[in-house]
Amino acid sequence: MKLAVLTRYFNLKKPYGADLRIFNLYSRLNADVSIIVQKPGSLKTKINSIKNLKIVETFCIFPFHFLTRLPSLGRIWNLFREAKDSNFVIAEFHPFHFVGLEAFLVSKLLGKKLILDVHDIAGDPLGEIYEKLMYSLADFIIATSEQQKKYISKYNKNVFVIENGSELFEKPKCNKKKKKTIIGFLGALTKENGVDTLIKAMKYVDAYLYLIGEGPLMEKLRSYVKENKMEEKIIFFGYKPKEEAIKLLACADVLVAPFPEGRVFETNLPLKIADYSLLGKPIVVSGGEALKDFIKKSKAGIFSSPSPKGLANSINKILSLPKKQREKLGGNARRYAEKNLTWERLAEKLNKVLLEVLRK
Repeated sequence: MKLAVLTRYFNLKKPYGADLRIFNLYSRLNADVSIIVQKPGSLKTKINSIKNLKIVETFCIFPFHFLTRLPSLGRIWNLFREAKDSNFVIAEFHPFHFVGLEAFLVSKLLGKKLILDVHDIAGDPLGEIYEKLMYSLADFIIATSEQQKKYISKYNKNVFVIENGSELFEKPKCNKKKKKTIIGFLGALTKENGVDTLIKAMKYVDAYLYLIGEGPLMEKLRSYVKENKMEEKIIFFGYKPKEEAIKLLACADVLVAPFPEGRVFETNLPLKIADYSLLGKPIVVSGGEALKDFIKKSKAGIFSSPSPKGLANSINKILSLPKKQREKLGGNARRYAEKNLTWERLAEKLNKVLLEVLRK
């Protein structure tokens, strides 16, 4: 089986959501996979290989990554070349860029089946129009949650669910003599990840907050922390490789995914949920139905209101539980992830889906 995968995201030096999903799923498939991604500011196409992946970094006249939301001749041309002898054209689909449309055009030119791997849904009217059009044009669609599948199935009945996951790791131990209560957060420091709300919530929580990640809100958050004299309890670690991040979070008492409410977050089950779960810690989440459903199925913690006081109340509720009850929540999280959210299991699931699609 041969696949041609088109994406805007494949930075393995500092990988976040889409980068990690693409690498960890497709590198585990029984297939030869070409990953086509642009390299901003480059006039030459560069090709590398990792495992079963052929990584084609296409020429791109755009000097900045945010401009690659626009149509890219480099992506289209190199996808055309790689997809000629592939079984499928796959687009890592977000409703705010043209990768899906580019993949559709190439799939039609070559007579190939188009699969959209949907990461999130639109939060604006134009994005909604575009995503609904692309759902109807695709041959098959991969969703990341049952809630996302339910929404997409209004426009395309050929929808499969492959959740976001994590590489299985041993439950780490905290190597430091722990004399303080720690709340943990892992991810990009963005409005969409709710980290500003989490910092405000810490006014009502007697604990330290470990923030592991970087992003556009970094300086604004640091200024807020300083203005509110919270420097001692809010600790910015910046970006850390996965192994280092896991070691830091091993000392946390509660892990938090403070997503806001809204259409974009209603069906989203982000990667950090699998990482948090495998750490075997109680989890507080806010956001939409997909995250609420995760808490219900895993019995790993609390689904919270996304307000500062709501998050604080949920965190404090877990911290007030006896140690055995907190350990039970963490154990529930770990068992659920081992069964459902490791990349190994998800890649097996995707392999079966692709073989099924191949037979249709």
